[in-house]
Amino acid sequence: MRTPLIAVIAAALTPLAPAARAQTFSNPAAITVPTSGADGRATPYPSSIVVTGAPASIQYVSVTLRGVSHSFFVDLNVLLLSPTGQKILLLANTNAFGSASNATLTFIPDGASTLPESLANVESGVYACSVYNAPGALPSPAPAGPYGTSLAPLTGTNANGTWSLYVTDTAPFADNGTFANGWSITFNDTPVQPMPRAITYQGRLAEGATPVTGDANVRFTLCDSAAAPLALTAVAPDITRSFTGISAGLVSTPLDFGPVIDTPQALWLNIEVESPPGSGFVTLSPRQPITPAPQARVARSAQIAAAVPWSGVTGVPANVSGAFSPFGADASGGINTTQRVTLGASGVGAGFGLPKLFVDGTSVFFGSVDIGVPIPSPSEFQVGGSADIAGSLVVGSNSLAPAFRLTVAGDAGKPGGGQWATLSDPRAKHDIAPMHGTLDKLLTLRGYTFEYNADRVATGLALPGPQIGLMADEVANVFPDWVSTDAVGTRYVTERATTALMVEALRDLRAEKDAAIRQQQERFDAELAKRDAENAELKDRLAAIEAAITRMNARPVSSCICIPIWCCRSLNGVQAPTTAGS
Repeated sequence: MRTPLIAVIAAALTPLAPAARAQTFSNPAAITVPTSGADGRATPYPSSIVVTGAPASIQYVSVTLRGVSHSFFVDLNVLLLSPTGQKILLLANTNAFGSASNATLTFIPDGASTLPESLANVESGVYACSVYNAPGALPSPAPAGPYGTSLAPLTGTNANGTWSLYVTDTAPFADNGTFANGWSITFNDTPVQPMPRAITYQGRLAEGATPVTGDANVRFTLCDSAAAPLALTAVAPDITRSFTGISAGLVSTPLDFGPVIDTPQALWLNIEVESPPGSGFVTLSPRQPITPAPQARVARSAQIAAAVPWSGVTGVPANVSGAFSPFGADASGGINTTQRVTLGASGVGAGFGLPKLFVDGTSVFFGSVDIGVPIPSPSEFQVGGSADIAGSLVVGSNSLAPAFRLTVAGDAGKPGGGQWATLSDPRAKHDIAPMHGTLDKLLTLRGYTFEYNADRVATGLALPGPQIGLMADEVANVFPDWVSTDAVGTRYVTERATTALMVEALRDLRAEKDAAIRQQQERFDAELAKRDAENAELKDRLAAIEAAITRMNARPVSSCICIPIWCCRSLNGVQAPTTAGS
C-alpha cells in the first residue's frame, strides 16, 4: 500500500528544470514607408537583427513593431524571415480604412485576438499574426511565397543568426507611414495579453428545415435595439464573413466590434445571410441577444478579482477597508494609515499646474507634518513650497469641528519673520475715508492676565497656564468687527487691521503732543514779550535819570551862596539859637 505513495513523493521532489532566461534583441533604426512612386519597398529593405548568444532551441518568441504610424493601414504587409528560413507574415490587409498613430504592436504565437479586418483604427496591443489576404510574393529581395501566418513553427528552432523584416506598401503613391523606433524580437518571455473583446458566434443556417451546405456570406451588425430599423440602431460597423464548405449548416467565427461591447446596455446581433454568394442578403429574424457571457470582460459585480485595473472600476464605496493598502477605513468613513505615506511630484487630487498637495475639505493632523522639505522638522506643520487649502486646516488639535480656516494648537513659526499678506492696493478698494479718534478708542480697552478653563484647553483652541489678552465684550463695544461668535455662542477676538489702528493712534498722539507744545510755546512767547516791555520801560527811565544828571553837571556855580547856619550864643546864661548870614 505504501509503494505508490512513496513514488508520488519521489516525483514531487524531482527538481524542476531551470526556466529559460528571457532575451530581447532590437534594431531601433526607423523603417520608412514610401509615399510616392510605384516601388512599395520600405527603407531599409529588409531591416535586420543579428542574434547571438540566444537559445539554440526557441521555447517562445514574440516580435514587436515600435512607433508604427500609417494613414491607410490596410496597405501594409510585414514579413518576418528567420535564420532557419521560416517565412511568416505578421500582418497583411488589416484595418481597411483605419489608420495607426505611434502604435506598439506585439505578435505572439498564441495571441488571443488579431488586428481588425476593417474600419477600426489600429490600437497598441498584443496580437496573433493578422493576415486577411496573403500576397503571393513580396518585392525582391524578399523570399517568394507561400508564407506562413503563425509564429508557432519557430518553436524548437535555433534563434541565432540574422532575422529580417520586410515591410511593403501596396499603394505607395498616396499614404505615408513609418516604424519610428524600428522593431525587436524576444525569446522565452510571454508578454501580458489584454482580455480580448472578440465574441464567438456559433449558429446553424437553414432554409426552412433544410440545413445550408456549401458556401455562404454572413453579415453581422451589433445593435442597441431588438427591432428598430438597422440604420438607427447599429452601434458598430458591420462585419462580413465568407464561409466555404458549410456542413449541416453549422458556422462559427470570432466577431470583434471594439470597445462598444463593454457598454452596460443591452445589445443584439442583426444577422444577414447570402446563400449562395451573390444571391442577395436576407435578414434573419428575430435579432439574437448578446448574453452576459460575451460581455463578462467588464464585471458588473464581483466578490473576488485576480487583477483589476483601477481605471476600469466605477462605483467604489467611500469606505473600503484595505482597498488602498497600507490604508484602511476608519469609523467615520475616511481613510487612515499607521505607515508612512510618500506623495510624489505629480500631486494628490490636483491637475497640471496646481500645488503638490491639494486638500479640498477638512484635514486633521496629529503630530508633525512635513511637505516638500528634505528632513523632518521640529515644527508641527512645515511646507517647503506652496500649499493651497480649500477648507479648514487644524494642526496639533483634537478638534473635529474647527471654527477657523486655520487652527494651530501651540506656536506657529514663520522662518525669517515677515507678515501675513493682506490685499492693500488702493486700486482694489473704494469708499476710502480717513479714521478719527483712534487713540481714544484704543485707550478704552484694557489688558488682563488670566487662565483658560480646562474644558476650553481640551478643545485645542486655548492654551494652559497664565495668559495675557483682551475681553471680547469690551472689544465688541469699541471694535465690533474684531469679535466673532461660533455656533454655540463662544466669542473670539480676531484682530483686524491692527497696524492701521496703531498708525492712526500714533498720529492722534502726535497731534496732541504738537498742540501741547504749541500752547506752551505761546505762553512762553507772551511772557517773553512782557519781560521785553518791562525791560524797555526800565531802559527808558534809566536814560531819563542819566540825562538829568548830565544836565545838573552842566550848570554854572553862583558867587554867593546863602546857607542857613544855626549858631549858639549865650543869653542870660541860656544858649539860644541864632542865625548868622552873610
